[in-house]
Amino acid sequence: MVSERESLTYAELNRRADLLAQTLQHLGVQPDTLVGLCVDRADMVIGILGILKAGGAYVPLDPSYPGDRLHFMLTDAQVSILLTQSWLVEKLPVPPAQILCLDQPLCPRPKFFFLERETANPLDHQGIPNGSKSINMGDCTVTSDRLAYVIYTSGSTGTPKGVLLTHRGLCTSWRHSGSCFSHPATVAFCNLAL
Repeated sequence: MVSERESLTYAELNRRADLLAQTLQHLGVQPDTLVGLCVDRADMVIGILGILKAGGAYVPLDPSYPGDRLHFMLTDAQVSILLTQSWLVEKLPVPPAQILCLDQPLCPRPKFFFLERETANPLDHQGIPNGSKSINMGDCTVTSDRLAYVIYTSGSTGTPKGVLLTHRGLCTSWRHSGSCFSHPATVAFCNLAL
């Protein structure tokens, strides 16, 4: 995966998503737990994969949205955790959730990386010990009827509405896209909006 900031192998992407998933599980994320995701595109894939691996459902939030709209979506979806980036913290409305910055080092002990909303200063950032080879994901069983993500409508009729989408719907969409856009040599879903 290549972004403006960095290039990740699939193994590195998987490791970061696993670490995020473990952290989210320590914070109580389980099937149907809604986790807000307000990041730039570089961290979007890590956030989505980490939330899904933890068993949660993601709520994508565009950082360019007005503060009132973001606040409404965070409150309406009742997200318990908001994944963002440190440079966005001050631009965001005060969320009714815990804040976790994806551009800061994550560690398996979540008490070390939360930002205090009042000061927006990291409490302590300790990375994973160098000897850490694998991460125990614990038992996370997600069925096809569980939530995968919540997408908000444009609000053209007034107030945006959250549309709940399950893993079954997500898999059906991917399967259909694969059959429509497949190429014998390569199948790329990078342009598929989720």
